[in-house]
Amino acid sequence: MKKLFKRKKKTSINPDFSNLSNSLNTHMNQYIKEVEKIDVKLTKQLNKFKELEEMYSVLQTELAAKEKELAKYEKGYENTILQRFYEEFINLNELINECVSENKESDLSKVSKYSSYLLQNLKIEQYSYDLGNDFRDVEGINIHPDYVTTHDEQKDGTIAEILKDGYKVQNDDQTTTYIRKVEAKIFKFSKEEE
Repeated sequence: MKKLFKRKKKTSINPDFSNLSNSLNTHMNQYIKEVEKIDVKLTKQLNKFKELEEMYSVLQTELAAKEKELAKYEKGYENTILQRFYEEFINLNELINECVSENKESDLSKVSKYSSYLLQNLKIEQYSYDLGNDFRDVEGINIHPDYVTTHDEQKDGTIAEILKDGYKVQNDDQTTTYIRKVEAKIFKFSKEEE
């Protein structure tokens, strides 16, 4: 077993104890120096431990941030897949409704009612905008490339015609996902030619 304290030199004590004080002081000084060395080593070890603790804390913070970012990407991917399903379902619903309006006596009316019920159950809302609204003041709108010319400057940038209604869903985090945006034509101002 390794000794904790090493004596550097051996001092003998006189039979009359005349050098006892000197001998004790010498040994005490040796022990103090050894304790100081151990203290320095312990301080270094504690500093290394603190550095490791700080590194662990930084890594833990970075890991939490990466997990949060990953969850955001996963949610975005899930929303994209879900949005594609919703779009296809909406297209099917519109096709059924067109067929029902052409032939009211068909069994498609039951399918139409059921598909409307499913949309409602999935909390998908149909929405549109009033004609004359400025398209720059609304969200969830796609502007058709064909515009309607107007000579009234007040109408510039306002909705002239709704081509398709939009569909949206309110998410749990209170954000809105536009499954299909309203498609509209807008007025574009043009000066009258003289």
